[in-house]
Amino acid sequence: MAKRPVFDFKLSETPRVREKADWLDVARDTRALGAAALENARVLALDHVEPGPWQVRRGFPSEKMAELVASIRAQGVLEPILVRPAAEGRYQIIAGERRYRAAREAGLTTIPALVFDLDDVNARVVSLMENIQRTDLNEVERAEGLLALKQTTGETWEAIAKLLGITRRHVLHLVSLTRLPDPVQGLLREGRLSAKHGRLLAYVKERAAQLVLAELIVELRLNAQQTAEAVKRLGSEPGFTVRPGAAGETIAPQEVRARVERTVERVLEGQAARKLPEAAVPAITAGDIQQLLSGLTEVRRAIAAFPSVSLADDAARRLRNELAALIQAAEALQSRVPMPLPE
Repeated sequence: MAKRPVFDFKLSETPRVREKADWLDVARDTRALGAAALENARVLALDHVEPGPWQVRRGFPSEKMAELVASIRAQGVLEPILVRPAAEGRYQIIAGERRYRAAREAGLTTIPALVFDLDDVNARVVSLMENIQRTDLNEVERAEGLLALKQTTGETWEAIAKLLGITRRHVLHLVSLTRLPDPVQGLLREGRLSAKHGRLLAYVKERAAQLVLAELIVELRLNAQQTAEAVKRLGSEPGFTVRPGAAGETIAPQEVRARVERTVERVLEGQAARKLPEAAVPAITAGDIQQLLSGLTEVRRAIAAFPSVSLADDAARRLRNELAALIQAAEALQSRVPMPLPE
């Protein structure tokens, strides 16, 4: 394999921070310069490089890290990391800590890098911009990066959205995830909840209701449409006004859980009823409907045997939903099928 050429990328050619420098200009210059990638890169000793304090990631998943390590062993580091000069001939990472860690684990001793002479504020801005746009970030990390970018620059959400090439609405949707309770954010980080689920949960006022609904979304694998309907129904509950952002608890926790579970149950019951095939209706005779209605009392008795069973019992929940759907179907058929006249 041919030896990688060493490029001497002089600091004088990098965008330097001047007095009252505009962070946006610096960020744009950095991005434009980085477009040339390896052509502008210097090769630095890994022992002279150290992580910076701007990392938005909370962790580096082992499976994805292993894939990157294997790729670097086979092909080397194809995308330079971004660094700035530090004390005593060392360099501080602005963006690319994951590549740096993988290169060390792969046994490399050097790494290609683009060197930028930036102060703390501009280094933080460039780091956040680079990391926020990484596809392998989870949505909570991306949202935290957006908040940090706004705090660092003092810019409006509209300006930040324009810079990143996304809509202001999308930015605000992401930021709403940071207002969710920590356990819910944990589910988002783990990928057990989608960002869309998180955005819908942010519209539930009660923190306790957010927690219970998040648990049920994961447990029952509710899709976004089911979740949206549950959130809408909760908005009609007294004390459950729907609005962006979470507020303090005003209802007893056990009552919150009961209301949320009841709401989700109704959503699933309604969905089950809507899925009944319409084509089967004409084949039902008056005699069939009489038999169905005669068994309806037994069905109701069966349902009545379960009122104290918690929704945490999967078998009980499924049976209650199926029986409720059967009742709805029977009542609908009763109104649509002609009944025989009494003799």
